[in-house]
Amino acid sequence: MKKLEIGGLRNLKEWEREILKLFKDFDLENISTLNIIPGGIENAYYTLFLFETKTNHEIQFYYKKNEKINAINIAKDGTLIGSIELNKYGKDEKTQKWLDDIWNQFIDHFNLRIRLMFINESTPWKWNTYFTY
Repeated sequence: MKKLEIGGLRNLKEWEREILKLFKDFDLENISTLNIIPGGIENAYYTLFLFETKTNHEIQFYYKKNEKINAINIAKDGTLIGSIELNKYGKDEKTQKWLDDIWNQFIDHFNLRIRLMFINESTPWKWNTYFTY
């Protein structure tokens, strides 16, 4: 069992608290597949990392400009439960740190760090896009 280490966020809405609770109970060993979906056009690439669990949860990370995580979406049985994303109109350093902390635990557990070094805004993901665990 590999639990996520989750720091708290303050002033959360009810549905954001539900997402936080889900992450606190989450076990990385329950991931069954990873589907990597590169997208964008020349000099404006991004990547979606879709982790699927044995309990039919989906956790999607949006890797904006192939530089940083901008949002995490969570679904159950194909229905969106919620999303935590950066404020589009201003800096939100606490949320960015929280997103980065969760993302770093995923990339360390699934050994993605080296491959992430080779993608950026103008270079898309070019390797295998589907993994089974």
